[in-house]
Amino acid sequence: CSTQDREGQGAGQDGVLDQAAALYLLEEVASNMPKAAVRLKLARSIDVVCKILQARASDEKPSAQTLKFAIGCLSTLLSCQDVNNYPSWASHFAILVRFTVDARPKVRKRAYAGLSQVVMTIQRSSSLRPASQQIAKFVEQSVASFLSIASEKPAKKRKEYEERLQNSTTAIFHILGALKDIVGFLDVHESMQIAATVEKLSHLRQPLLVHHSTLVLERFFQSPHLATEVKPAALAALVNQLLSQLLSLEDLMLHSDVATSTLNMFHSALCALNQLDARMCASCLASFFHQCLHYLRKRDSEVFRVKVGNVLAELMERCVTKEMAAEACRDLQASSQQKGAAAHPVLRITTAIEAMLSVPYQTSWNVAFQLITKLCKVIGPENAPLAFTVIQDLGQLASDDATGENEWTPGMHEAIGNAVKHLGPDKVLDAIPLNIEEAIEGGAEDANAWLVYIIKKNTSGASLGFWAKKILPLARKVGEYSAQFVQGQDADPERAVLLKALEHQLWQTLPSFCRWPCDTQAHFRDIAKPLGMALQNRADLRNYVCNAIVCLVRQNLSVIKEEGEEEQNCAANSDDGSAFDFDISFSVPDHYNKAFAEANLAAVSEFSKNFLPLLFNLFVSCKPSERGPIH
Repeated sequence: CSTQDREGQGAGQDGVLDQAAALYLLEEVASNMPKAAVRLKLARSIDVVCKILQARASDEKPSAQTLKFAIGCLSTLLSCQDVNNYPSWASHFAILVRFTVDARPKVRKRAYAGLSQVVMTIQRSSSLRPASQQIAKFVEQSVASFLSIASEKPAKKRKEYEERLQNSTTAIFHILGALKDIVGFLDVHESMQIAATVEKLSHLRQPLLVHHSTLVLERFFQSPHLATEVKPAALAALVNQLLSQLLSLEDLMLHSDVATSTLNMFHSALCALNQLDARMCASCLASFFHQCLHYLRKRDSEVFRVKVGNVLAELMERCVTKEMAAEACRDLQASSQQKGAAAHPVLRITTAIEAMLSVPYQTSWNVAFQLITKLCKVIGPENAPLAFTVIQDLGQLASDDATGENEWTPGMHEAIGNAVKHLGPDKVLDAIPLNIEEAIEGGAEDANAWLVYIIKKNTSGASLGFWAKKILPLARKVGEYSAQFVQGQDADPERAVLLKALEHQLWQTLPSFCRWPCDTQAHFRDIAKPLGMALQNRADLRNYVCNAIVCLVRQNLSVIKEEGEEEQNCAANSDDGSAFDFDISFSVPDHYNKAFAEANLAAVSEFSKNFLPLLFNLFVSCKPSERGPIH
């Protein structure tokens, strides 16, 4: 290579090909040799390669292949340099940086790869900071030049201006392409400067430019250095600056690429901020929620709405903690004494979700249902007051819709069911009362009887005491009303049948409340006598009672067995060998351990002297076809 360059033999086509082959060979050899061996001829090799790059770049018709191999060779040689002696190879690194805006795609892409190779080599070394400064300076100068040209309004030489603008725009896109691979691995202080510089490009409101800028910013926020080297306030300031620009991009968000890359960028930004300071992140997340409301109302794309919902739901789960929810709950309870105080970020999030249930956001209701589910999951039953208004509004929508299904019905019922799972049926019934007794006595049709099936389907880990205090008396009352309408002057056979079915639905919730209940030891005695009476006197209810008792016993036995207890005769399997799967879709609560399960079994076995004789008598007196549940 050196001889050809010195003797000028590279001018011919054969000489160019020979030079390209030699450069390719040199790169392969250097990349497979020990770095110590390469360093023996490193200075000489780099000088030769740089001279070739300068000579070939100035050719009338430069060989892209030769330049590509020369850049590859240069990046490999730079990777072998002493990483703590940046001044000795700074000028050579600058050459590599300049080729990232080369007009030839093959040359440019090889420069991208070479730059990334060198940056990865100097990680955790003293050279990373000055190399990052050089890249940041190059980016800043290029962006400043581009913005200056873009702001011009030439009255003359229009064609010349357009050519300069086109060349500058192309260079910016090339720079953004290079930054995508390296911005997350540069010195974090310089990459912050690069991010601030790139953010300025969004002010031009060009869709393709905004799209590629947000891709660079997304990679920046994914940097592994942010969590250890950036102050939370500095990152929060950048995120807030980006959030302030979000509404100004309204027309650009109509482009799917821009919308997707922007949402991904904010997802990465808030995740990074959450690692540094969860409270600052929650504040930014609340602002992001309210910004997204505008787009959920304006955008008519289902794909966009689904994307927004997924991003917001994931961020809520990641960034909102139980401690924050508890603080927000205290703020909510004290709000009457603190009028005018800034709302807690979690309260601002719940307000945004509540707003999404209004008519103007009807096309985004499925997103609201998804976010309600996530909200209930992250706050937990102890902070249920935060979701009271949201669930109340959701219940009102479901009540208005109870007379006939529409496209929102499945989503509403699923969201309410998830609220039952995560908050408990007692908290949901506080917000959406059944109103069954009032409706029957008043002759109205505004009862929320549809909620009974949702509670039956989704309840787990609830309170037996709550069932004994609230559901059982209501079931008895509905049964009494049904009997009143069977005969007499107020006879209404159709209504009697409906009330009888409702009574059965209420009793069907009993096995669900026996699914990993939280208070068996304390409150099984409250339901033992009513269950015995139902077994003895109500053949139509025996199936529900038997399922409930079996569920209580076998679940606790399974916990004891898993902790090493000897297998007991009546544990995990039924008499035909099939596994008991009543609770198969519900996880075992964390507090269910051996001691807790033994205490539960002791509470149930206390009444075995009452239940076993009754069950034996029923088994003997029943028809063989009716013995299954009792057995």
